[in-house]
Amino acid sequence: MTLANTDNQDLFIEALFLLTLFECAGHYDHVRNQLSCVKIAEAFAHVRWIFECSDLGEFDNIYSVTSIRQHRLDTPDGIMKYITNRPNLPRPPPTTATPKSTKNTTIGGCGGYYFPYNIDLHLADDEICGGLGYVDAKEEHHIHVPQFTAAETKMFLRSYAELIPTSFHNDLAVLTQELRLNVWCRTIRTEDVCCLPNGMEAVKKFTKEYNVWNRVAAGRRVVDEITRYQSTDLKTYTENEEQGSWMAAYESLTKALEDVSDGESDDQSGRWSWNDLVRQMDGAVLVEDEEYEIRRQEGREAFALAERNTAITEYMDKLRASQAATPHRKSEVQAIRQAVERRLQEHYRDCGIEVHLFGSFASGLCGMSSDADMTVYNLRASSPSCPPIVELAKVLRQIGYQRVTSIPRARVPIASWKLYGIQCDANLNQPMGVHNSKLISRYANIDDRFKTLWFSIKQIGKQHGIISASTGFLSSYALTMMLIVFLQDVTSPTILPRLQQSPLATIHTIDGYDCSFDSNTIYTNYGADNTHSAGQLLVDFFYFYGYIFDYASQEVHPSHGMIQDRSITPPPRSRTDSRPKEWPICIVDPFITDRNVAGNCSRENVAKIQACFQAAYHALEVNDINKAFKV
Repeated sequence: MTLANTDNQDLFIEALFLLTLFECAGHYDHVRNQLSCVKIAEAFAHVRWIFECSDLGEFDNIYSVTSIRQHRLDTPDGIMKYITNRPNLPRPPPTTATPKSTKNTTIGGCGGYYFPYNIDLHLADDEICGGLGYVDAKEEHHIHVPQFTAAETKMFLRSYAELIPTSFHNDLAVLTQELRLNVWCRTIRTEDVCCLPNGMEAVKKFTKEYNVWNRVAAGRRVVDEITRYQSTDLKTYTENEEQGSWMAAYESLTKALEDVSDGESDDQSGRWSWNDLVRQMDGAVLVEDEEYEIRRQEGREAFALAERNTAITEYMDKLRASQAATPHRKSEVQAIRQAVERRLQEHYRDCGIEVHLFGSFASGLCGMSSDADMTVYNLRASSPSCPPIVELAKVLRQIGYQRVTSIPRARVPIASWKLYGIQCDANLNQPMGVHNSKLISRYANIDDRFKTLWFSIKQIGKQHGIISASTGFLSSYALTMMLIVFLQDVTSPTILPRLQQSPLATIHTIDGYDCSFDSNTIYTNYGADNTHSAGQLLVDFFYFYGYIFDYASQEVHPSHGMIQDRSITPPPRSRTDSRPKEWPICIVDPFITDRNVAGNCSRENVAKIQACFQAAYHALEVNDINKAFKV
């Protein structure tokens, strides 16, 4: 969360105040463009309520609720006092020249925020306001908020993008959306609204990603209409203009025009009349220097990039919402686990038997079609001659489950059945799987972008046919490890911490393996410094594993949280062993650090995996979402 300080609080409050007036101009149902202090106070009261009811990680500027309370901005008296004595805030950093207007262009000591009219208090007219002349026995005051012209709206949005700190943008966009819906009761067009990475709805044009500075620098600069000038000498202007210095030319011209007289030109003094100036300006061609051309091109590219990332992120959000398991499905799986545990305990008359979930329903990465994976602890087979998994399948049939089959010769023997349309698989005494799932769940809950990315990466992998461990491709588990390390080591700033390297890791050992990780520290807002959207991160993921990662010499090492040089080698293979004798890809298990979880991938299949990542990158780079996801 942004550190609180007085300047930041006052700046944020001022920006929110101006945005409130801008939103109300021409929209709010007030009489003769009069917006009362009561209505402004209602907006600030709602903002205060939102901040007080929000988690600390949801907003970057939640500390500003202190200013609302301190200045009593949630009351009409507080608003009146604020308008009368608005703070002398620090001047925003220098930026491109803002066209002058015949109206007021600076407000409240902010020195640079464009606002087309003065903000002054007026005593409400009882006749105009319908007889509502008193609020708490005091005359109601208002300010005039006439509707902006199209040009004034453009200039205000330009000033917002350039001068209001970008760390405010997303919070202001979310608050404006909340005020539109709950205070001003305005009808909102869906194209005006977007969804931020944290899942909150926001007014698109006020968001940080939309308002890259170069968006507004991309348009051609022109000299605005200048009125009431009195004398000039264009020598300085012409010299600067010929040198390509637009800013210096504009400033020298403006300064010179302040001294122009309204009379005809005087050849002896070299002075110019107003008509001469108009003709000179009409014929002037401003030479745009190379630096400006570069900035303008960068502006176009930055805006196009922001639009692309927004489109990809919106698609990813919809995909996740359509594929993720519903709360009802999760409850069904939990009910199945509890029922299996209870019935096994009753059958064996042993309360020590436990049934635990692992896999996607334990990690939180479950979809509607995911299997329910369970492991049974402390089940003691009654017959030494019968394999334990076969006995488990037999007992499951006896206690009421139908069509239960067993696979005793699998690497991890399982018993399988189906219930409520859910495929259920149970094995015996596999605590490592349970612990792995807890680790993944921990990472998935630190940053919400993780799950959005995972569903999209898995969907693209499935559509391209590279997710199938049984046929020598990647498992979902291996893909998850690739994503975790990408967010730990490749993204900058990092989005996920290295839980297994934390000094606060809880000591835990399973079968002699160190399975410790930090399971208690609250990492709220850990990745907040990385402001990339899920869409941008998806593009970066496929670029990294498509072109940067060296499959032959590097490995994905989740325990270290790093992409590093190979540290493990394949074990010797017998002639009858069909597994690859060399590893064309190495993804290390987070706990069993001598195990490659992609060890079954053949060289041919790894080439297909890399080609999939490259194809997805190229499609997403040009915003061809359908091609990337093969829809």
